[in-house]
Amino acid sequence: MAALTLKAVALALRQYPKFNGFYAEPDGFTPSAAIHIGSAIAIRGGGLASPAIHDCDKLGLDEMMARLRDLAARAREGRLRSSELSDTTITVSS
Repeated sequence: MAALTLKAVALALRQYPKFNGFYAEPDGFTPSAAIHIGSAIAIRGGGLASPAIHDCDKLGLDEMMARLRDLAARAREGRLRSSELSDTTITVSS
């Protein structure tokens, strides 16, 4: 179900791009052409991370699920890339 949810969000963002982007002070919201969806992942020992799967709108469901599994494993091991933590344009949580 997770891959289907992420794909549905990615396709919706194609239709409604004003919901996709970054918020930063002092400029506020900046829309993004790229769709990088962060998925909330619980970290062992406490905490929560929301690393991004890049270009979700261009991925098939199998590839989306493979990337989600990889992110979850690396998040729990503390091996995420900085771009995965800073490039998220929207976050999805179950």
